Order: sequence, then structure tokens, then C-alpha cells
Amino acid sequence: MSSPGKPLLSIVVPSYNQGRYLRQTLASILSQSHRPLEVIVVDGASKDETLDVLKSVTAPELRWLSEKDGGPADAVNKGLAMARGEFIGIQSADDIYYPEALATVIAFFADHPDCGFVYGDAEGIDVEGRVTYSGTLPPFSFESLFAMRMTIPQSSSFFRRELVEQIGGWDGAFHQCDLHFWLRMVFHTRACKIDRQLSGWRIHPEQRTQAGKGLWRDYCRIIESSAEVARASPEIRRMAYASRHIMALDYPPTGKGLWWQRGKALQAITRFPRSRRYIRHHLKRLLPGYERLLARFPHRL
Repeated sequence: MSSPGKPLLSIVVPSYNQGRYLRQTLASILSQSHRPLEVIVVDGASKDETLDVLKSVTAPELRWLSEKDGGPADAVNKGLAMARGEFIGIQSADDIYYPEALATVIAFFADHPDCGFVYGDAEGIDVEGRVTYSGTLPPFSFESLFAMRMTIPQSSSFFRRELVEQIGGWDGAFHQCDLHFWLRMVFHTRACKIDRQLSGWRIHPEQRTQAGKGLWRDYCRIIESSAEVARASPEIRRMAYASRHIMALDYPPTGKGLWWQRGKALQAITRFPRSRRYIRHHLKRLLPGYERLLARFPHRL
């Protein structure tokens, strides 16, 4: 699976009972123009139509296995161990790549040889594939990373294989294994943002991020246990620790009301003042009078 002048790209697809979407996911990968390409589906012994879908796809780029596993992290790590590519992407079994996404990524890596981790934008799509949300992320910086509580779309993220050899794979101790992975990664390489929509991120009740109310505590554990954050500069540590309060605004634990969220909003902007430009929608919702102040001092707030 080699081609002169072009690197092999591996796409790892962890899968469990997503047969409804898997065919479209695989089609979005295999229809890409970039070659050489390998697609590795690691299925956790799904009980739906997943096996029928996998058996029906005869593309030589596809390899797959289906067996019981220990969850998403175990599946991803199996796939990473199988991957032979110089570059790797991890795509969920219900998400899709947009046309020419992989060629765009490989060209970006070629033009930025010092960049080990790249990501683009992702649109939200519903169960029928209709776009429900479209936005753009700012260029990568530690400020934007933590002010947006590590909003890096897995469906639009790619990295050099050598990084996995340095930092290891996903850690199943965390529900948000991907965020923990990205956090370690950005401290070990240069991270770059591609200004382009690369994928559709499917939003539906069965996805892992809908498992909702434990996400804030899980995020706090990720930040507080990070050796990389602990060794970072005082400014980056402040940003990282403040991002715990920002995460609380999007994923408040069950039973925490408006006053608790107001306290978190104040803690966020007190410890990380520049974060207010990223969380204005929360501040206007939570802090009485903030909208009037914003109108009066738009460049300061």
C-alpha cells in the first residue's frame, strides 16, 4: 500500500452498534482521493447490522475485526497498534469526512513539516446527515484551547504516528479519552488548525457525549491529573485550571443551578480574564447587567 511521494494514511474507526451509520462513514473515507490509504475498523462485537455492513464492503483498503473489548479506548488502542501509516486519523463509526478532506490534511502536513497534530472544523449533522450547526474554531493557541475547554473535533483531527509512540494511546480511565489524548499531544508537538470544514459530526441520543452529566467531573480529572499541565508555565496552568470552570457552563452536574453556574463564570473570568471573549454567550445569560456593560464597553468585555 505504498505510492511514490505520498505517505500512507491510516484511519482507525472504533465501532459498537453503529451499523445504522457505518456504511456512510466508510463510504466517506473510501471515496477520498488520497491514496495510499488504510481503514481499520475495530468493532466491539456489535449486536446490530455492523457485521453485515463490514462483510459487504470489498475495498482492499479496509481491514476489520469484531470481538469483545473493554470500551472505546481499548478499541482505539487496538486500531493504533494495527495502523501502519505515517499519519493517522480516528473517526467515529457515525461521523463522516467531507470530500477531499484527507488530501487537504496530507498537503497541510507536507507544507508544515514541524506540525505533528492538525485539526479542522466540523459541522454538526443529524441522523439523516443534514447540517444542524456550522461554525469555525480559532487558530490553535493555548488560550483558545483552554478558553474553549479543549474543543478539538475528533472527526477532523490527524496526527503523525510517531506521536503515539511518544505519548501512548487512549486512557480508558477517562470518559473523554480523546480530550485527554489531545491534551498530551499539544504539549509534545506543534499543533495547527486548518481553516476548513473537514467532517460532519453526527449528533444523536446514543453518542458518548450525550452521556452528559459526568462530563464536567471527568474534565476536571483530566486537567488536574495532567503532568504536562503541572510542568507548564504559570500562565498556561492558570488557563488550564480556569477551563474547569468554563466546562461547568456547558456541562453542569445534575442538581447545580443558576447561582452555581454564575459562580463558575466569575471564577473563569477572574482567573483567565481573556476567556470572556470566548464565553460571552454564557456571561450574558448568567450575569445580570453584563449585556449592558458589553454594549457600553464592547472592546473591553
